[in-house]
Amino acid sequence: MVNDLLTYKAAAAQKVRQAIARRAPDAQERKRLFNLLMRDQWLQGPYLHRMMRKHLRHGVSSCTNQFIVRSDKHQSFVADGKLVVRIRIAPKFGSHIDLVTTSSGKGMRLQSSNLRVVLNGDVVQIHYATPSSLGAPLARASWASTRATPRPLRTRMARRTAAALAGS
Repeated sequence: MVNDLLTYKAAAAQKVRQAIARRAPDAQERKRLFNLLMRDQWLQGPYLHRMMRKHLRHGVSSCTNQFIVRSDKHQSFVADGKLVVRIRIAPKFGSHIDLVTTSSGKGMRLQSSNLRVVLNGDVVQIHYATPSSLGAPLARASWASTRATPRPLRTRMARRTAAALAGS
C-alpha cells in the first residue's frame, strides 16, 4: 500500500513539475518552486499545494486483480515440505485462507513483510514482499515471485470476492 501511495505521489510531482515549467515565467521563481517540490515541502507554496491536490490521486487504484496483505495479517509456515502462507481474515467474513506455494520456503523470511497477492485466473501469485516499517522511507528489498495454489475457499463471501477479482 505504501508503495502505491509513493508511486502516486511521484507521478503527481512529475505533473506538477510540468505545470511549473509552463506557468512560472521567472527562472528564479521556477527554481524556488522546484526546490520546494523536491524537498517535499509543497504545502508551503499555495500554487504547489493546489497543484499537488489536483494531481495526487488519493490512493485510487485501477488494479482489480491484486491486493496487499499487511504484515500483521498473515503468517507463514512449512507443511509437507511446502511453504504455506495463511492470510488471517476476520471471523465475520469467513475462515482463514491458506496459500500453499510451490516453494519449500527455504531462505524466505516473510515475517514483518507486506505481501502483494496477484490473482491471475486460477493461479494465485505472491508477487513480492517488502519489509514493513513504521514511517520509514520506502524499502528497496524484494523477494522472488512465488506461485501458490490456494486451498478451496469455503465461505460465500470469499468465493464471491475471488470470482469478482478473477472476472475483472
